[in-house]
Amino acid sequence: MNTLKIVIFLIFALFLVGCSGKYEVTPQRLDNIKATAKIVNLSTNKTMDFDDFIVEVLDADILLVGELHDDFDHHLAEILLIKALSKNKNIDVAFEMLGGDKQKYADGLDKKTRPGELIKAIKWNDKMWELRHYKGVLEAAFYSANIKCANLSEDEIKLIFTGAQPISGKFSTSKSVQEAIVKIVRGAHGGVNKQDIQKLVQAQQYKDRRMADVVNKSANFALLIAGRYHVQKDIGVPLHIMDFKTKKKFKTLFLGFDGDDTSAKEADYLWKFK
Repeated sequence: MNTLKIVIFLIFALFLVGCSGKYEVTPQRLDNIKATAKIVNLSTNKTMDFDDFIVEVLDADILLVGELHDDFDHHLAEILLIKALSKNKNIDVAFEMLGGDKQKYADGLDKKTRPGELIKAIKWNDKMWELRHYKGVLEAAFYSANIKCANLSEDEIKLIFTGAQPISGKFSTSKSVQEAIVKIVRGAHGGVNKQDIQKLVQAQQYKDRRMADVVNKSANFALLIAGRYHVQKDIGVPLHIMDFKTKKKFKTLFLGFDGDDTSAKEADYLWKFK
């Protein structure tokens, strides 16, 4: 019996070590992601490596990065982007995962803050966004750049659901855009009634408008990290930036997955992973 308990304990311990190792940021893993990167310019179908991509996007003012939230390779890629861009420019890293009410916490920290203190200080919501996925990205953003909290606060989202004036825009709120977002919302929230769907669409558009506003107002090169739908060229943040009639240039990068068929209509670049 005692032997069986020991075996079970060892198996469980090895399982925990394996799980923690899966989300560990190491130089070797970063080097591998960089070395195997194949980034496609979707308008020309030209494939480039990581370094060539960095050179190509440096002439922009804003880089919009669309991720799958639970893909750790995507987060490793984001760390590489932050570190590479920060070597060339002062950059602000804007997060969909942080509401604007947390900006005061990020601004109140200095670079001597320890990683563990950083997470606590910005009041990261681990229930909404698993810290194991974002810890390395947050640390890279804080120590190599500046953190910008780019989303709505929870109170603002609640206000939208109780009733808020719809936003307006030539490009961002067209009928075709809203119909496309309705389809996405229905796919993600099956069984939701028509009234609630409209509220969810409105919340999505308010979030996109806020993220667009944050990166547009950035005094530095701005890198936005958000879900792919948020940065999609034909429905998301790019359209809101266009509505601002800004002189700033932006580019959109989708972080890919197996079977990804992203088109130039949706993004400027697609990062293919092995």
